[in-house]
Amino acid sequence: MCDLAQAVHAMAGNLEFPSDLQQMEALDFARDSWEEDEEPGLGHYKEKIGYRIVVVVVVVVVVVVVVVVVVVVVVVVVVVVVVVVVVVVVVVVVVVVVVVVVVVVVVVVVVVVVVVVVVVVVVVVVVVVVVVVVVVVVVVVVVVVVVVVVVVVVVVVVVVVVVVVVVVVVVVVVVVVVVVVVVVVVVVVVVVVVVVVVVVVVVVVVVVVVVVVVVVVVVVVVVVVVVVVVVVVVVVVVVVVVVVVVVVVVVVVIVIIVR
Repeated sequence: MCDLAQAVHAMAGNLEFPSDLQQMEALDFARDSWEEDEEPGLGHYKEKIGYRIVVVVVVVVVVVVVVVVVVVVVVVVVVVVVVVVVVVVVVVVVVVVVVVVVVVVVVVVVVVVVVVVVVVVVVVVVVVVVVVVVVVVVVVVVVVVVVVVVVVVVVVVVVVVVVVVVVVVVVVVVVVVVVVVVVVVVVVVVVVVVVVVVVVVVVVVVVVVVVVVVVVVVVVVVVVVVVVVVVVVVVVVVVVVVVVVVVVVVVVVIVIIVR
């Protein structure tokens, strides 16, 4: 402004009786000259400020994007590791349960079979012993009777009675032996059938329980994996949306500041 006043004063001093038009032209010329000298410097200063702001904002946006990407990658890796660990643990537990159940069933079956075999052998031995004893007794009785008959051959009536008695005794003994054998055999068969039925029922129940446990475990693992995957996807989408919103806001702010 001081230069403008000096220029106007000089031009007014060099002119004699200047007109109003000349004075206005001199003022316009001086003002145009001052604006041409001052505006380029101010524009350059504004341009440098705008570039610095843009650089700072771009750096901030890049840092935010990198941080968000790193966080998302870490979350995804952690989720995947957790899912893998859960699946491995569940599979190991199921395998252990199945092996234990199979071992228990095999042991039960072996024990039952051994018990049944022992019972059958004992019953057969007892029956054989009884039969042998009965046969020996019958033979002894017959021999004794024969000897007695020979000795007392004279007494025919007594002989007849003795023979009848011997026959009756033999028949009774034989009937008793047969009845005992039949009863023993029936008892053995019933015991064997009951044991076999119990073993079959136990095996079926154990197998059903194992299948149910395996199915439940598999369903739980699938549900956990699906939930984890859905959560990871939601987190990733939210993070990406937030990053996009931040970038858009930053770009809008830069545009507003530069203008």
